[in-house]
Amino acid sequence: MNVDMGNIEKGIKLFNEGNFFEAHETWEDQWRGIEKSPEKYFIQGLIMTAVALHHYKRKNYTGTLRLLEKGIKLLRESKVPEIKLDMENFLREIDLFQEEFKSTRECITTREFPKITKH
Repeated sequence: MNVDMGNIEKGIKLFNEGNFFEAHETWEDQWRGIEKSPEKYFIQGLIMTAVALHHYKRKNYTGTLRLLEKGIKLLRESKVPEIKLDMENFLREIDLFQEEFKSTRECITTREFPKITKH
């Protein structure tokens, strides 16, 4: 299985800029061409997380919660050693975001969106 890291990194740049829909589109292009594998599920987790945050920005809070839960689950279960991202930190940030959102069920204005960084 060959993951196009240029595509992953382009999506990460878009994601970290808050362009969640565009990040999702970038990753989805690659995801479609991959057979079932840990890499496919990992990319699917990134896609779901990006779409969740896109929903959040559009105030679709039901979609936000549902997709965050699915995306986080996929990212936690996908062990992809050749992708050198700091997933531990990202998952910690997304968990904090999710918990704060669950407790308020509304727009969180004091928190930055989670970022994906490299190891």
